Amino acid sequence: MKRLAKPTAWAKALAQAKTHSDSGWLLRYLSAEIPDDSQLAQALTYVREAEDFAVLIAALKHCETPAQRAEALGLVMDIISEQNPLFLELIKSLREGERNLILGALLETYQLDPDPERRLLKLKRLLEGMPQAGRSLYWPEAQMLAEQGGDDAQLMLLGLARQLPSRVLPATGKSLRQSVRKVKDAFKRTMAFVALAEMIRLTEQDLSEAKRSAELIPDASLREMALARLTSL
Repeated sequence: MKRLAKPTAWAKALAQAKTHSDSGWLLRYLSAEIPDDSQLAQALTYVREAEDFAVLIAALKHCETPAQRAEALGLVMDIISEQNPLFLELIKSLREGERNLILGALLETYQLDPDPERRLLKLKRLLEGMPQAGRSLYWPEAQMLAEQGGDDAQLMLLGLARQLPSRVLPATGKSLRQSVRKVKDAFKRTMAFVALAEMIRLTEQDLSEAKRSAELIPDASLREMALARLTSL
């Protein structure tokens, strides 16, 4: 059973986090004990200053009152970044309505990025935090962004397709094949065919094109590896 956090131990943990940028003690206390309202407020203040996603995730578990949830959600809005390694864990730690609000706000702001490949990468990251059933709504936008990008954009589109519900994949086959064929680098194009094979059944034409791509790879070791992967399909 969790205990109320001891004031002295809490103060030491908070000081360690602030002074030495080491939130390990703070995380252990938030995991094992119950902070009082004052301690929880101190933890959230620290999060705002340090942008410490791990402490925010731990503190969210103790935010029960409407006022605490509102403060924590405002904090999430202020510091959240899809580039943070703990982004998905933070999104999953939110309640459903909160999660939808945050993702909706992020989906609006990501459109401000003028670079289509960066936008596609951000969209892919945001959709990872969304329930699978809703991801297909953004597929047309992802296709549009991929059309404006280069090789990496086509590969990102394939990665995004993996996040779609399996029932949707057959309908995306034509557009995915088009994306694969737009990849100019021989090795990347071959690996794109391999990735495509994990989602839909390749035709004989697909396999023939993939083999030709593999044979065009300049590096001998990469060429052999690619041909071996194709043989296993």
